Amino acid sequence: MILTIRQWCLRMADDVRLLRWALVIVLLLQLLLAAAYLAYERHRLERFTVQILRNTSLLYAQMLEQTQSLVHYQCQILGNRILRGEAGVTDLQRAQTQSPWIAGIRVLDATGEVVDYAGHVPVAVAGSHAADDEQALKLDIYPNLYVLSLPGQADQDFGGLVEVQTLRGRQGQLLGSVQSFISNRRLNEQLNISLRRGFDLGQSGRIVVIDRKQSRIAFLAGMTSHGLQAGQQQNWQEPVLHATAYGEGVVRYHSSVDGSERIGVLTELESGAERRWMQVISIDRDEYLHSWYSQLVMLMLLFPLLALLQWQLAHVAYRNRRQRLQLAYDSRHDPLTGLANRRHFDEWAGQACSEARRYGQPLSLLALDLDHFKRINDRWGHDVGDKVLVATAGCIRQALRECDLAARFGGEEFVVALPQTSLAAATSVAERIRARVSELRVDAGAEQISMTVSIGITGLHSEEASADAALLRADEALYAAKHGGRNQVCVRE
Repeated sequence: MILTIRQWCLRMADDVRLLRWALVIVLLLQLLLAAAYLAYERHRLERFTVQILRNTSLLYAQMLEQTQSLVHYQCQILGNRILRGEAGVTDLQRAQTQSPWIAGIRVLDATGEVVDYAGHVPVAVAGSHAADDEQALKLDIYPNLYVLSLPGQADQDFGGLVEVQTLRGRQGQLLGSVQSFISNRRLNEQLNISLRRGFDLGQSGRIVVIDRKQSRIAFLAGMTSHGLQAGQQQNWQEPVLHATAYGEGVVRYHSSVDGSERIGVLTELESGAERRWMQVISIDRDEYLHSWYSQLVMLMLLFPLLALLQWQLAHVAYRNRRQRLQLAYDSRHDPLTGLANRRHFDEWAGQACSEARRYGQPLSLLALDLDHFKRINDRWGHDVGDKVLVATAGCIRQALRECDLAARFGGEEFVVALPQTSLAAATSVAERIRARVSELRVDAGAEQISMTVSIGITGLHSEEASADAALLRADEALYAAKHGGRNQVCVRE
């Protein structure tokens, strides 16, 4: 397996088209990994945001319940004391000033006349008549708690919650009532303080209590920057109530209030069949995905740069490998003829001799030399001489097998090694080479010149560990062919 991968890598390094396709595949895989990471990171941020919204919803519900209980207790104590004459307006003012919630307190007698007041209460809300008042909607989840909203009033001090506490004597007779007003401004301020202590939803955090029956906002926090106020009539439609993978009550929707894309947690504020009141705690998608958008932009900027860098590095590596391969080839081959040089032949012959001795196989050597090559150089020049050498190398190469090796030792001298070849077979090969060279014609300007070659043949002896002695015998056979008249083959055993 490892060898296969290595061979594939080497093949890829040698083929630039294969290298480019492999690099494209790698870049696509990196892009898929980056997309998978972004999808996972967005999913993680959404889960984290939903958890914060759930916790905030619990915190807000707890805060509202505690506020109502506290205001209820204060109103009851103060109202009874005032109606019995044990306290006055100073005590009301002190209670209103010290309370972070109460914007105004008003004490009424049994006839509905105001006895004392402190702070600001926008409108009188009289006990049982509040449920029928268009300006005060009873919030059924808490006794005697009303949502006050004045159409046309943009000031937050004119909308909020009104606690109405009826005061009765020991025999149950009606003494009067106390109304305490918790404005949207006070609720918003205290809510922000609570959120900073617990879970800060940032600038886009929204808490809205919606009256489904009349399709209007009953209470809101964090929306004043958009010019909305409680009680404002909206062509409001319920957010998209499709449960997501995070569980029931989690929605993504386009807000009809500020036009933003939001994720929120829905909470039913009453368990009756009507389910009129609903609380939505939400956050702008751009708010909780701000860091995700930063990562997305960074990846979009960096990925092309990294892809370009990898592309350039891959091509630099490819060029370097090609240069190394070319240098290795040049160091082992003759630059003119393309045949092996003396260094390559010695390395190859050493291994061939070892195999021949190990397996008892014959190994024949041919020594070739062009006849009267010096005359060709002297008469037609070295350019024509080089053409003759290249043409002769081509004839030698055509006569050999893939397992044979031909080398140029220098000048016009060539050597051929024939593994697993007897002297008789080597003689036939030498005759083919000699015949082809004698038929060869090389252009020399207006003339065509011919040439011949003399060849000496010998075989490796079984006791010889290298080809040195065999090369000497091949040279002796070559000299014998030269002295015998040239253009012939001579064998020396």
